[in-house]
Amino acid sequence: MTVNECKKDAARRLASAGVSYGKLTAKTVSFAGFGYGSCVFVKICGPVWSNVAKNLGDLKRGAFADVPKPSAGGYAIETDEGGFA
Repeated sequence: MTVNECKKDAARRLASAGVSYGKLTAKTVSFAGFGYGSCVFVKICGPVWSNVAKNLGDLKRGAFADVPKPSAGGYAIETDEGGFA
């Protein structure tokens, strides 16, 4: 997935979980120096958690459960609160 596709997918999943946010940012990080590929990280800035998703762990188990691992073409999510999944 491209960076923009990852952001659009994350926005759709956040809306379905009822989580509002200030903005989404995304970046590609290369781990080629360690013998791995690259990963797209999508950051949720200013999340306002809902009753369905009270934290990042709830999102990962719920709305983002079927997102493939970055090595399989997916992406990782993180928040400006310091967590990632």
